[in-house]
Amino acid sequence: MSEETHNAAMAGPLGIVIAIGVSAVLGWYLILGLLFSIQDYAATTASPTGQPVAQIFLDTVGSRGAIVCMVIVIGCMFLCGTFSITSNSRMMYSFARDRAIP
Repeated sequence: MSEETHNAAMAGPLGIVIAIGVSAVLGWYLILGLLFSIQDYAATTASPTGQPVAQIFLDTVGSRGAIVCMVIVIGCMFLCGTFSITSNSRMMYSFARDRAIP
């Protein structure tokens, strides 16, 4: 995929490293935010929803806020899967075009 950019030998790896670094930092902040939002650990782990993150959202922002937050989380997961499939298909096409795979 990086062959479509200027200076692909540097731009491709740099983009990958920056994406991983930004994801790690933002993920760390998300985890810290969730951990500091836990109000009752026993109730969170024994949640009737079966999802501790959903229970944290329920405890902190109520049921409507939890629905909004979970829709955002589920939407992000869906888009991540879609982007992963898209990038994998483009990579397979590039490999096939260069005769690296049949």
